[in-house]
Amino acid sequence: MLFMEVKSKNNIGDKMKKSELRKIIREEAKKILSESSATLNHPLSGKDVAAEMKKDKLLKSWASKVEKMKTITYLELDKMLPDSYPGASLIKIFKNLGIKI
Repeated sequence: MLFMEVKSKNNIGDKMKKSELRKIIREEAKKILSESSATLNHPLSGKDVAAEMKKDKLLKSWASKVEKMKTITYLELDKMLPDSYPGASLIKIFKNLGIKI
């Protein structure tokens, strides 16, 4: 069996099996992915998002459609808009509304 030196908060210098190390890495990766997807899937009021969109000259034309929606997430808005709209504008809107992206 392969053993590796792992320096972590709990096991400084302890030897660990490769399978145990893989398990720890998978768990940490799941935590990171779940945190980032939670922010991207956080629903906001369509009216709030539309108000921010009206401030951007490129997104202004889509604001009326978003305003009619009860809630909308970053991912839904990104799918709804054509690829010609910059993602930085969408990120700016959601950051102004208090969502970390």
